[in-house]
Amino acid sequence: MSETAAEKKRSPWLGRLWRHRAWVLLGLTILFVVVVRVRLREMPLERDEGEYAYAGQLILHGVPPYKEAYNMKLPGTYAAYAAIMAVFGQTSSGIHLGVMLVNVASIVLVFLLGRKLLDDITGIVAAVCFGLMSLSPSTFGLAGHATHFVVLPALAGMLLLVWGVDPPSSDSRLCMASARQVGAARGRGLHILRSTLHAPRLFLSGLCFGLAFLMKQHGVFFGVFGGLYLIWIWAHQRLEARQNDKEQGRGAQPPRAHARRRYDSRAPLHAVAVPSAPRLNAIQVRRLAQERKLGPDGQGALSEPGAPALSQSPVWQTGGELVNAEDSEPKGGGAGPGGAAAAPFNPSAPHVASSVTLDAPAPHSHVVGLRDLLIYGAGSVLPYLLTCVLLWWAGVFHQFTFWTASYAAQYASTIPFEYAVDALKDRLPQVAGTNLAFWLLPWAGALVMWWDRRLDNSRPREGHRAASPPPARRFFLVALVLCSMASVSVGFHFRQHYFITLLPVLGLLSGAAVSRGVYLLLHDRSLELLLAVPILVMFLVGLLVGLFGESGIWFTKSPAEAVRQIYGTSLFCEAVKTADYIKSHTPSEARVAILGSEPEVFFYSGRRSATGYIYTYPLMEKQPYALKMQEEMIAEIEKAKPEYVIYVDDQYSWVTRPDSELRIFDWWQQYWAANLELVSVVSIDSTREAETIPGVTERETDTTAPSTPKQLLLFKRK
Repeated sequence: MSETAAEKKRSPWLGRLWRHRAWVLLGLTILFVVVVRVRLREMPLERDEGEYAYAGQLILHGVPPYKEAYNMKLPGTYAAYAAIMAVFGQTSSGIHLGVMLVNVASIVLVFLLGRKLLDDITGIVAAVCFGLMSLSPSTFGLAGHATHFVVLPALAGMLLLVWGVDPPSSDSRLCMASARQVGAARGRGLHILRSTLHAPRLFLSGLCFGLAFLMKQHGVFFGVFGGLYLIWIWAHQRLEARQNDKEQGRGAQPPRAHARRRYDSRAPLHAVAVPSAPRLNAIQVRRLAQERKLGPDGQGALSEPGAPALSQSPVWQTGGELVNAEDSEPKGGGAGPGGAAAAPFNPSAPHVASSVTLDAPAPHSHVVGLRDLLIYGAGSVLPYLLTCVLLWWAGVFHQFTFWTASYAAQYASTIPFEYAVDALKDRLPQVAGTNLAFWLLPWAGALVMWWDRRLDNSRPREGHRAASPPPARRFFLVALVLCSMASVSVGFHFRQHYFITLLPVLGLLSGAAVSRGVYLLLHDRSLELLLAVPILVMFLVGLLVGLFGESGIWFTKSPAEAVRQIYGTSLFCEAVKTADYIKSHTPSEARVAILGSEPEVFFYSGRRSATGYIYTYPLMEKQPYALKMQEEMIAEIEKAKPEYVIYVDDQYSWVTRPDSELRIFDWWQQYWAANLELVSVVSIDSTREAETIPGVTERETDTTAPSTPKQLLLFKRK
């Protein structure tokens, strides 16, 4: 008896956990990510993080971007780092805690997007796959790269977009009547009219995509994705409207009791539940909502003053379309004069919302689609326009346009197109790492989604009564795959952290594959069931291998050891020691120069650079500005007369090429001999190969030759 009583007491909690199992699994995923990132929060910054941290540090001191630190990236990530450091402090630990919050927020958005597109299984599988792959060392996910900051607003924009094109009826302000006012016969609810395209959400969606672009140029492709999705929906709705018009034109005139009347905004409108009627398209919905002047409470006032409200009009089910009371004679079973009373509407009861139709489409319907695109486009360009205004006001607009447009265009054309495939082949094994199953599973999802009827817009989603699925979900996924691939392929460099922008759609496709596999096991007995087991096995194998394959870095190695193993060099750890030495031997206003690409030293030491060239990569590239950049760097160093100069004797920090300009190396040999004295030499342990660029630089084939010693040389002014 006592055990039975205990079971009864536990059952409500177990029932709640089971009902909210998706959220429980999401919480466990987030907990895992938080534990790993908190444990490794003191990892030394790598050079990209050092750039963002130094630029953010300058912003906190009132120095605008591009004034004392030159780079081709847009300033959004600089501002994000400044905000993180303002909250968590100007330390590597504080920065990584901020990145953790960004990553956790992205995981939640991936989960919500997967649920919206299909179901809970899709959402949680997408969140798990994205969480593990964005945490993986193979994508440099533990570092705070700009791609993390691109993904977060991009995901928010996607979620707002699918909400904007088909917002839940419970949130709609443009409805013909509230559900409480309109009866429904035997559990069939009257479809509540709403605007299919929600203007504020479209604007906010565009705003988020604009922020994604502001974080890094790669984000522009997510804005393109949103525009393509809107255009597809608009074109599809116009096609449906034309098909409906043709079908109505070919049909015979119905009897008077079921006669369809032309929509007249001046006549009292009576709505009836019509199970067989085609749904209103976006154009007709907007037309009706505008002419009815619908209020926020869902009460549909008529255009003419003093017209009766819909709640005062008799409503019944005739089996016809949109009719006036005096023109209809309800049949048996209808809810009207002489018929059975309509059952009260129960919003919690499961039902399929019926539709209301209009006989004629609204004139000038193309204006509606153009207006939606303009609203979305206005939100998309607003962050960039505001940034331009602020940088113009700060006096750095010229530097901003040169580095983010003129030079960035040259950088994007460094690798010839014919070598793009070779570059991708070289990078993919490194990116996949231990997560190979999670890189194969999405393509199974891309295959099975084409015959998954749950993705059809006409089928309601199970377990979500209040929200309808977004339209054109297959196009949504296809367009997102293509645009995400484009964001990775900018310049054909295919750097490992670039692939972080591809992870959300890979997670969504993996979720679609696993959801299909589970559905087949539970509901299907066809030959397609043979696909279910391999899909589920691949997911489980990928999950186990991903967890245990990276456990050494995640749970056993120290932060410094983790950085050495991930990047194959001790340079980033030695940079911390060098920065500490400079900080303890120089006043706060001292200037430091670095010949190499290690801006993290400026951040750690709290000392400003003697030159705006915090990277030497652009000086070595084959581009028309290279020699001019070297001359400018030389002039700035000679003018500033830095007290300390660091020379990074490591190809990884220069990436010289056979056709690089060598003016700065000739100058350096003369400059340091005349003005500087050597203070210390720090050896760099490195197992990483020098950067190779297909078609530009090639790997050394002589593996028997001794490797060149890598050193970090610290000089002091005489």
